[in-house]
Amino acid sequence: MTGADLTKRLLEVVTSVTLERPDNDFLNAAGALLALAISMLPPPQREALLLAIEGGRLRREVEKFPGASTVPEGPYATRH
Repeated sequence: MTGADLTKRLLEVVTSVTLERPDNDFLNAAGALLALAISMLPPPQREALLLAIEGGRLRREVEKFPGASTVPEGPYATRH
């Protein structure tokens, strides 16, 4: 299986599941998958990726999806 195949299959699962709290449930699952994948990298690559995520790479990836185009409201709303 290629990385593209894995991504496609994971997105198919995510879009086919209906949950009462998808934000929380998917965030927890995604966080666990991301942490596992990062933990498997050699230390220099792991550190470089963590620095990229902290530097805004993850935010840029999130902004590629349609749901991210809505303006957040409430105490956690930020503008970048």
